[in-house]
Amino acid sequence: MQQLELIPLNNVIKKSNDFVRNKLKFSNVIAGRVLASFASLIKVDDDDFYQYYISANNVLLNIGGKDYKELKEACDVLLTAIIEKKLNSKGGFQKYTLFSTIGYENGLIFASFHPDLKPFFLNLKSHFTQYNLSEFLILPSFYSQRLFEILKSWESCSEVIIPLHELHTMLNPPISYKLNFKEFRRWVLEKAYKDINEKTSLSYEWEAIKTKNKVTAVNFIFSKGKKLQYANKKSKELTDKFIQS
Repeated sequence: MQQLELIPLNNVIKKSNDFVRNKLKFSNVIAGRVLASFASLIKVDDDDFYQYYISANNVLLNIGGKDYKELKEACDVLLTAIIEKKLNSKGGFQKYTLFSTIGYENGLIFASFHPDLKPFFLNLKSHFTQYNLSEFLILPSFYSQRLFEILKSWESCSEVIIPLHELHTMLNPPISYKLNFKEFRRWVLEKAYKDINEKTSLSYEWEAIKTKNKVTAVNFIFSKGKKLQYANKKSKELTDKFIQS
């Protein structure tokens, strides 16, 4: 066995914005932690991928019983997961697999990224997303994980408006959430907002944007000034609603 390179805690993850904002077809929390942990081992100036090793304890409290079953399931998910990249406005797309191999032995998870992913991780000079692994690992839901890294890719902006259909594509929620914004709001947007603002250094507000009384986009607000304006606006709306009632 080659010399092992175990994951360093509190490391920084770098991925191209393309990778972060594309459709990721899975919704498994443990799989999200495993993928992020392996991604943190990649150095942007590396010429190639290697076989990487991480401790199972970094993604699970202990290895045995239920946790072992969850780890096997997460590895199955990652080996079959698809990244889908939109190529043009006429329906063009390209699909990628994440890993060429992944496994577990003696407390270590090992994996090799698929070589086609090199442009998303290696020699990144610009247009990349960067975030802290330790913050990502404590997020308790897959939607919190995904929205955290998606919003980190726009964090340098004062705000970003994401059309609802694009947000659905990136987060890949069930059909019921896509058809019912109240469900999407409750179980995805509000849950992720609470998790991210409480557990990470990323701070934001969000508001639904309506067209003809139908939610068509979500505005994510990062700048302090704009967040204060939003807070004042919401406070006034609540006050007016209280007075009218």
